[in-house]
Amino acid sequence: RDDSRDRVARCRRVVNVPDSRAARYAARSWAGVPLRALREFAGRGNKRALLLTIASLLIAFLGWQFLSTFVFNPFLIPPPVEVIRTAIPMLASGEILADISISMTRILVGFLTGSLVGVVMGVLLGRIRLLHDLLDPIIELLRYLSPTAMIPIAVIWFGIGEMSKYFLIFWGTFFIVIINTVAGVWR
Repeated sequence: RDDSRDRVARCRRVVNVPDSRAARYAARSWAGVPLRALREFAGRGNKRALLLTIASLLIAFLGWQFLSTFVFNPFLIPPPVEVIRTAIPMLASGEILADISISMTRILVGFLTGSLVGVVMGVLLGRIRLLHDLLDPIIELLRYLSPTAMIPIAVIWFGIGEMSKYFLIFWGTFFIVIINTVAGVWR
């Protein structure tokens, strides 16, 4: 029973609502805490966060409009009105959706291959100390090369096609996954 009260108290702090009913509800499952907190927040009639979000977005769009119209060249940074005006026909024709699907395929292939190779290599490096001692200096040297810095190398190695794009996403994923996998195996 005391453990249940502790969980309710922790949930009350995480959800940040003084209402113990909401804290008890959130204590049942940690997976839905953000959604439940948002529902509880909106249910109380507090519209301040919604108004602040709308005001923040409005200020950002007005700043973008002002800067792209009066400060920067509108051909380099188009104003949001022009972006929306151009996006509407592209949405209607399905052109944007086709482009998004191509980009998501590239991201998926690069991320999955980077994650798969990173997990396999991370487990091997975490379990075999000799392999870790041999490859860790090379990994530590290469991991600080950003994917942006690798663009010329990717184009030279793989050409302008899809493979260079896959490689750049792989590069951005691989080192994060391998380092965290090695750390996880060591724990």
